Amino acid sequence: MEKARHSKDLLKTLPELQLDPISNTVTSIKGGKVLFLINGIEASDNQIKSIAPTNVLRVEYFDIPPARFSQRADTVVNIITKNPEVGYSYGADVTSALTTGFVNGSAYAGYTKGNNDFGLEYSINLRAYDNRIVKIFDYNLDGSHYNSTEQQKDHFGYTNQNIALRYANVVPGNYTFQAKGSVSMLSSFNKGFGQSIFTQDHLAENHNTIHNSNSAYTARL
Repeated sequence: MEKARHSKDLLKTLPELQLDPISNTVTSIKGGKVLFLINGIEASDNQIKSIAPTNVLRVEYFDIPPARFSQRADTVVNIITKNPEVGYSYGADVTSALTTGFVNGSAYAGYTKGNNDFGLEYSINLRAYDNRIVKIFDYNLDGSHYNSTEQQKDHFGYTNQNIALRYANVVPGNYTFQAKGSVSMLSSFNKGFGQSIFTQDHLAENHNTIHNSNSAYTARL
């Protein structure tokens, strides 16, 4: 507990759990999906990080999930907490690549007063790849052989953002109530130019290609 920044660091010390350095999430060494709960309620990665290690009473680990979770996960981890009278926590994590447009980031903040707990979470996944190269499409259709040898470089990327606000009322050993609202925003783009040789059996044509697309949506839950 003295070395842990948050409760997620505690989970890594359990024998069958490990930290995946690529996704920065806790996974099971036996594979399959891991479902995380806080006091019996499904929790996000940021919610786990918002719990101070000193507020963790115990961790229940189920390699055979309880019946109500058996169709959704291969392993269930339930974090049981004590309820501090007044306290707050906050933090941020960012993973980025220097030579590629790659950013995974998250931030969280939580405040507890008595039985009431308030939380705010934000996460972003950003990608922006220059000079992606698309080369060959090859297939058979209705007895003919088709091939498109394409030389194209494009600029492709997307941004996925999630914002969540939650409220929980917790009485340890009695009940836990939680309400949560979230907004998910996704935008993407693709801009590319190239040339291709398209063949059908022994016939060939030279083509120029232009790809230009954009999309965006917002979902509220």
